[in-house]
Amino acid sequence: ARMKDNNQLSVHTMSLKPKLNDDHLLNRLYHCISKIDKNTITGTAELKYKTMYNEVHVDEKWFYLVKDGGRYILAADEVDPPPVSVAHKSHITKVMFLCALARPQYNYTTRQQFTGLIGIYPVGELDMYVRTSSIHRPGDIKWSNVNMDRDLYQKMLVDLVLPDIKKKMPATAGPIILQQDGAKSHLQEDDELFKAKVMGLYGDYTHPAQSPDLNVNDLGFFSSLQSKYYMTSPKDSIELIEMVEEAFKTYPWQSLNRIWLTLQSVMNMIIEERGDNKFKVPHMNKDRLERMDELPVSIVVTPEANNYPLNTLID
Repeated sequence: ARMKDNNQLSVHTMSLKPKLNDDHLLNRLYHCISKIDKNTITGTAELKYKTMYNEVHVDEKWFYLVKDGGRYILAADEVDPPPVSVAHKSHITKVMFLCALARPQYNYTTRQQFTGLIGIYPVGELDMYVRTSSIHRPGDIKWSNVNMDRDLYQKMLVDLVLPDIKKKMPATAGPIILQQDGAKSHLQEDDELFKAKVMGLYGDYTHPAQSPDLNVNDLGFFSSLQSKYYMTSPKDSIELIEMVEEAFKTYPWQSLNRIWLTLQSVMNMIIEERGDNKFKVPHMNKDRLERMDELPVSIVVTPEANNYPLNTLID
């Protein structure tokens, strides 16, 4: 207790990170260097990353009905929340969502702020069933999870994600780049429909393997969104979907923009660590900079990047 009072103890959170081999390190390093704005190489100003206004990051996430060990803050007159019982932790109700995010920016065509929230789409099927009892009750809606395979991912991407990108993204964003991970269920470059309907309109970019820290969904958005919907205490799959969608719709665009800047800070650390992930996510006091109206559009690139042949690596 004395050491705690004298600030001689600190809290450290241990987080599991993907194990990387030499190929992972090289690909992560190349990916980060390729994100440097080539227009800043020939000038006398500092190197900076691209604004990334034309990128859309796509990823999947399981959202659970309850969290084991959840903590609640209750007022003095509030009753404890009812306990939740399950046969096994693996039986906790859950729903997978496909999420697409872009970087927030001002849309000069519509003169409105584009929030960067392309869409979040539950993966599964709705069906109706009728409860049988002595008193007739109306039909209820039930949600059934389905496995995400390549056909389903292709259908959701073409029928849902791409139309929303076309409708919501500002025209000034430029050629759109879709970034996904290398999961087997995702579309590959040799897929004919992918070439016809995706590559013909958009560029594709699969971020390096073992690199959730290079996707804004995994980097901070999913955990932030999950903490918001946990506050609503959904009771079943349908309420879970409704509350996740509501938390998504009301997510502040300023918070999402800060995650994109965190991504650039992470790229700096990856370059400094030669592609490795043995670092803490850096902090740059973005809240304070935003209050002072000094939040940068792009992060200055670490001096370590000057040790590489930038002209041959940057797109």
